[in-house]
Amino acid sequence: MSAPLPDALRARFQKLIEEGLSGRAAALRLKVSPATGARWGLAVRRTGQARA
Repeated sequence: MSAPLPDALRARFQKLIEEGLSGRAAALRLKVSPATGARWGLAVRRTGQARA
């Protein structure tokens, strides 16, 4: 298993979601997997934080 992604990356992802991007679009922009983007996007919408 790989190491956890940095908090700074999660914060950048959260900002993109708050600006209106989809989880997949934000993931592609930040070069993380679409599955991670979907999980983080859902987490941001539910809790306000990019924690999967």
